[in-house]
Amino acid sequence: MIYLLIFILIIFLILFILIWIRKTLWDAIHRNLLDFEDNYKGQVARKNIFNRPVFSGYIDDIVTSISFSSAREQNKRVNYINVSLEINCPYSFSISRRDWLKAQDAGPMKDYINIVNNKKTVFILRPVSLQKVKNIASDTEIKNLLEICDDMSYVYFGATGILFEQSSAELLKDTEYKILNNKIKSIIKLGRKINGNHNFKKL
Repeated sequence: MIYLLIFILIIFLILFILIWIRKTLWDAIHRNLLDFEDNYKGQVARKNIFNRPVFSGYIDDIVTSISFSSAREQNKRVNYINVSLEINCPYSFSISRRDWLKAQDAGPMKDYINIVNNKKTVFILRPVSLQKVKNIASDTEIKNLLEICDDMSYVYFGATGILFEQSSAELLKDTEYKILNNKIKSIIKLGRKINGNHNFKKL
């Protein structure tokens, strides 16, 4: 009987440690997001101490949401940073990191071109059958975005807004204000350029 009680206590202790580690992580990430609350008009919400924090507000006058999700991929749990921006684009396209996209088993890739940044990371731009999308491949703003967002999973530009996702094994580091803010501002710059109907050099 005593051995059973010891076993149950050990299980409870392990569960307590895991819950405490999770709480400590999200507490630290919450503090990172508070930097956005300090620098922009918005607030960080959290239902309880065990939930993931969410920032909702305005960055450079753009309605912005920063949240988190997770998914099971290749028998492991992967955390994602999710950013949504209310910039309506006149046409839809996506930029995905090639190695991330291949790992999703999305099937054969069509209607795309590769873009390689200075770190030799390969990205997929599609659909390039739309000339307007193909034309942005060599634009300065997209090149800047791919340097700053080198570790992103994808960014989607569409009529309903912009969605950005980044898989992260180091959420605490990746949510530091300077790092995440630079990424968001680079996306906003490209979104505004597209939304402003600027002309891109034809390829």
